[in-house]
Amino acid sequence: MRKALVAVMLAGCWTAPRNASPLPAAPEPAYASSAPMPTGPLRGHRALPIHTVWEGHYFCSQGKTFMRLTLDTNPGGEAVMMFEFGPLPENPPVPTGSYQLIGTHVASDDGSLELELTPDKWIVQPPGYVSVSISAEIDSEHQTISGKLNNANCGELEGKRVD
Repeated sequence: MRKALVAVMLAGCWTAPRNASPLPAAPEPAYASSAPMPTGPLRGHRALPIHTVWEGHYFCSQGKTFMRLTLDTNPGGEAVMMFEFGPLPENPPVPTGSYQLIGTHVASDDGSLELELTPDKWIVQPPGYVSVSISAEIDSEHQTISGKLNNANCGELEGKRVD
């Protein structure tokens, strides 16, 4: 039974659902600048704003889990993401937690963005949880994000832009 509990708690990241108490604010990314993000097109397409927030869910061994992603990018291709996770009504035992990832974003010819992010540091680490790298794509309209958590116990993630 103990091994089953450890397996369920591995590789989880989550955020509290909207009706739960709010999560702490994400720390300022190391490269954040007060300079405005260029507003011109990126490879002929609309540029992603420097700061975006996404909400949705992902799947890991603990089941379907709520997530909030706060993504900060810069024109040089660097990206910092705060990954917050927590319970959903259909999966209430999931604890809340958060960690920061760092990596890159690359624009495709159609305006979509490819993200490759690796864990940097924990903000709130529930017992037994590990941080997981992410490969994801933001659609060409910059309204949806989809991808995967790169861990054998995890799977797909999907979300919509909320800010």
